[in-house]
Amino acid sequence: MRKITTKEARSLVNKELEKINERIREDKADPEYYPGYESSNYYTAEGICKVVEDFDLLTNADKDTLRKKIHTAHLSHSEIKLLGQK
Repeated sequence: MRKITTKEARSLVNKELEKINERIREDKADPEYYPGYESSNYYTAEGICKVVEDFDLLTNADKDTLRKKIHTAHLSHSEIKLLGQK
């Protein structure tokens, strides 16, 4: 089995974040939406972060950035910015 590159890992993480962001958008579009309704999506993103940490797929800087982006989005009830996105 070959190890994936950091670039491939970033791409895979971003694809998963895009899926999570789509679910966040769907949650916010719900007529009964209230802030915090989308929280389970942030927990899913944190799970992805733990997986990439466990398998050591990203650089330490990427892992720190990913944790911060998830935390910031959770606090503001917004979509999670992708790796490489400011």
